[in-house]
Amino acid sequence: KLALVLVSMALPMTAMSLVGGALADRIPRKHMLAWGQGGNALLTLAVATLDYTGLIAFWHLLVTGVLTGTLMAIIMPSRMAIISDIVPEDKLMNGIALANSSWNLSSILGPAMAGVLIVYMGTEGVLFLIAGGYVLSTLTISMVEAGSTVSARSGKGMAGDIREGLGYVAATPNLLGLLVMAFIT
Repeated sequence: KLALVLVSMALPMTAMSLVGGALADRIPRKHMLAWGQGGNALLTLAVATLDYTGLIAFWHLLVTGVLTGTLMAIIMPSRMAIISDIVPEDKLMNGIALANSSWNLSSILGPAMAGVLIVYMGTEGVLFLIAGGYVLSTLTISMVEAGSTVSARSGKGMAGDIREGLGYVAATPNLLGLLVMAFIT
């Protein structure tokens, strides 16, 4: 069953990532991140409440997985692109490396910490704590000045921009190879 929940997140992440990239060029990145983190807070709060009341069912996790995967796909391009709005150009590679390192570290430490906290707080308590973290993240990103403007539009529309992006990836062998490797792993 765990695999089904993971698939319910992974499929929309794959399907919606192109839309997320196009939206990151149309909507201020700061707003995309705040809305996405706020959405994650609401979803996590809903699951925590269902768990607390004993009403949680497997289908709730599947629906939440689809919605969470969709949100992640939509906000991830904005999350990566806002780094260039915050970090000076001469330190951009360091900023990207730090952002990726912190993301990977949280992917390792987060579940480990949650496992320990479940013993003391129960699953619902940990979920309420995570929802609070999302609220804090939403408030924090709202205070950031960078990412409040929209990048220049191509004038092609979202579908045209997505086609152009796919064409660029297909014409760039190194990028295509990295994308294939990322998809496989």
